[in-house]
Amino acid sequence: MKRLFVLCLAQVILQAFGVGQNASNNLQMSPTKMSPGEAYRYSMQPFVDARQAPNDYTDADKWAWGLSIARAKEQCAGLAPFKEQTEELLALGKLCLLGQDFESARAALIAYLGLPKMASAEEAHVLLARAFLGLKWISSAESQMQSLMSVFPYDADIHLAIDQVIDAAEASNNPMDTAVMDRLNDQQLPFTLKALANGGSLKGADIAVDASTLARDALRCAGALRRIGKPKDAEAIVSQVKAALEAPPIATSASALVIQTALARYAMTGQASPWKTVHGTAILPNGTLVPGSAMFTGRKTVIVVFSLAAPASSDVINKIAAALQQNKQELAVKLIAATSYAANAGEDTQSRAVLETLKAFRPSIPARVPLLIAPENELKVFSIDAYPAAIVIGENGQVQFVDVISGTEGSIHRVLKSLLAPQR
Repeated sequence: MKRLFVLCLAQVILQAFGVGQNASNNLQMSPTKMSPGEAYRYSMQPFVDARQAPNDYTDADKWAWGLSIARAKEQCAGLAPFKEQTEELLALGKLCLLGQDFESARAALIAYLGLPKMASAEEAHVLLARAFLGLKWISSAESQMQSLMSVFPYDADIHLAIDQVIDAAEASNNPMDTAVMDRLNDQQLPFTLKALANGGSLKGADIAVDASTLARDALRCAGALRRIGKPKDAEAIVSQVKAALEAPPIATSASALVIQTALARYAMTGQASPWKTVHGTAILPNGTLVPGSAMFTGRKTVIVVFSLAAPASSDVINKIAAALQQNKQELAVKLIAATSYAANAGEDTQSRAVLETLKAFRPSIPARVPLLIAPENELKVFSIDAYPAAIVIGENGQVQFVDVISGTEGSIHRVLKSLLAPQR
């Protein structure tokens, strides 16, 4: 079955040049005049996103990764504690992190940061934060972010490290961890807005954060303020994102359309759903095709909009389904997995290759979760430009959440928490 899925997906890619994780070309957004270089970067983004997804592993990759973790765990156990006060302490910290021995990683990295001279202090603080997150010590991870922001120039490495801590805090039900998330949102926001105003990018040692990521992070902060009853503060952030979008170089960059759709999703939250019902074709667990529909009133609904090009798709659907079952919300909340031909092949015309691959994909998600192939024009009104994404609609037909989700625990909890949002 997995082999069939891979072969069919390869056929889709060969037959449909437009396949990808992003489908902005199908959105009715304001046109932007990009340079050929930016246009190329925009066109390649779906493939880049798929290759960089955290769980973009083949079966062989998964086995190899498991072997690496096992080997690292064994080596860490044999080397820790490391008595030599040298740069090798940093390597030991990395080794133990790989082996998921977070306590040994913590001890090695603290010892490294205690050296009189060290070559990679910033990296060590980032790694130590990851060790604390592995131990579920969110407040301790926050302390490393404070050290990074106070000692080092703000860069992409620090920004993404803060994102990781915020995501971990969002996945926690501990009020103290929620406070960590709020504090880090407040502290990260000025740097984010400054970077957007200055051209929209942050550089790190080996990575970069582009304008679209910065804008989405700023809107995350705005959404948090809106949820706690501070709409004016939230709107002030949105205004600054819009101003950055209208100014060069962002206005003519590959990030422009991505930021436009993020703003559109932000504006849709709290509004009436543009559709009360979406019609399409359902794929039953046995592969049979039948007419299907999703009604968005009378019951809370979660729609996971997915693409075959997004490695996290089945993982996200399964995690949300499991969480609803665990919280005994299955009867109160309807979960639907939805896609379109355009989300998989760039054009919303029936494709045998896409259909066969979706049939092969069907057993990877729970049988109780309907899989609906919907018309692209009914999905694109929700400004979905990357996959997987989630739409949460209340009993009254109001959009309570709509955004792209990565599949991390924090992103899943964000969807689940939106089910508790008050309806207007």
